[in-house]
Amino acid sequence: MRRSLLSLSILAGLLTGCGGGSSDSAVETLPSGTEPPTSNPTTVVKSGVITGFGSVYIDGKRYTTNTTTITVNGNAGAAIDALKVGMKIQLTSDDDDDENSNDASATSITYDSDVGGIIQSIDRSAGQIQIAGVTMVYDDLTHFIGTSVTTLNVGDRIEASGYAMADGSFYATYVELENDLPESEPQHITGVISELETTAQTFFIGSMQVDYSQAVPEGELANALQVKLEGVITNNVFVASELEVRNSRFEEKD
Repeated sequence: MRRSLLSLSILAGLLTGCGGGSSDSAVETLPSGTEPPTSNPTTVVKSGVITGFGSVYIDGKRYTTNTTTITVNGNAGAAIDALKVGMKIQLTSDDDDDENSNDASATSITYDSDVGGIIQSIDRSAGQIQIAGVTMVYDDLTHFIGTSVTTLNVGDRIEASGYAMADGSFYATYVELENDLPESEPQHITGVISELETTAQTFFIGSMQVDYSQAVPEGELANALQVKLEGVITNNVFVASELEVRNSRFEEKD
């Protein structure tokens, strides 16, 4: 119970999305016959967890999806039913980000899984799964698709969505079974860089050492940055073949 209450506190901060701003301007008198300038719509970009459907709800706000372009794991043109409750998505809208408005529509939705790989160990009493060298935490708020906490086993392959934590662990809001993928499929993890060594081309995510000598980083690396890696585990080292910087700098949520 204590862990569930703690998780609710974490999510209260984590599920706050990012929106566009607005500015005030002075009222000017236009010359006779002059048309007022046409205002451009504000593009709102939000990142958060899907909390419901009937269109899409993110952070409790409804966005219609009649004309939305949906991309799932890099595949554009996906149908709305490819999205699931618990997925962390990025949504763009050209509507004013007014919480009281019921007319907002999403122009695009992008879902990109954060963690994917083979389960190495499960500690059900602690609510932890070790996957691709990363400790993934789950609780009563995590949505499991095609599986459950009790039916998951070591050796199963899963995909997860959620939030990388400052200590190198990963909080999962969504977990899906992926046993139909071949064993040769690369694994991927998302986490926060520590102990970066640019000469050796290594760093750590939690207790997992990463070798990025075979990858071309998509962005400049630094400690405390959040990154997504794809690769394989060799001799207990995650050898990255792809490396993407996810944000400018990790900021721990309150």
